[in-house]
Amino acid sequence: MSTKPQFGVDIEAQHTRFDIDRYEDVYVVGDVYGSLDVPKRLLSRLELIDDDLVIFVVDLERGIAVVFGKTRERQPIPLTDRVLDALKRHHSVLNPAGEDWPVFPTRHHASLANAADEGLDARGWDAEEIETALDESMSMAVLRDHGIAPPALSKSGARSLMKRLCDAADLNIDGEYLKPHGGRRGLGSDLYAQDAELAQELLRHESIETTHESYREQNVAERRERLERALDGA
Repeated sequence: MSTKPQFGVDIEAQHTRFDIDRYEDVYVVGDVYGSLDVPKRLLSRLELIDDDLVIFVVDLERGIAVVFGKTRERQPIPLTDRVLDALKRHHSVLNPAGEDWPVFPTRHHASLANAADEGLDARGWDAEEIETALDESMSMAVLRDHGIAPPALSKSGARSLMKRLCDAADLNIDGEYLKPHGGRRGLGSDLYAQDAELAQELLRHESIETTHESYREQNVAERRERLERALDGA
């Protein structure tokens, strides 16, 4: 049976529980091993919004991630059991060929082929050699064989994947596929109804006013419906 990661008193106070459903988009980046150049180049390419979250340094053994989110600061946080178990299963299946591989590589064939082409070209291969290698093997196999990291799954790629998974499971939410932001909103509403300050902390809003603005009206409407049902049953 899995258990939540526990820390000493001094360390535990510096951590916050993390749930991926509370964010619009989540980017997970493997351990950068002290290199600042890699995250800087990555962050310059991401079109981040306030509801996005970037996770650096996933420690599967201790259940810790270092995140770069709304505050634009890096913070160590523990992963919940469900997130940790899912990441462990994914890591086992992916079996990354190197430490620089992204946690979630793209499966877009053209992007993989382009990464292989550029990687081999940088190593001095000529165009004919690269073409032959890609003709004889799948792009991902070429990347593995030569230790070239594939591109990470993009935001549009993640949304496309969610659509395919929802179609395969015959799942729809008000006629649409399950969107991360929709799950976050639903969870945020439930948390706000129970404890506004808890909702603020777990949703990582900078101020309680932001949480009130986001959920007060929605929860008033829900309480009105509950009141109507209670009166009808009286």
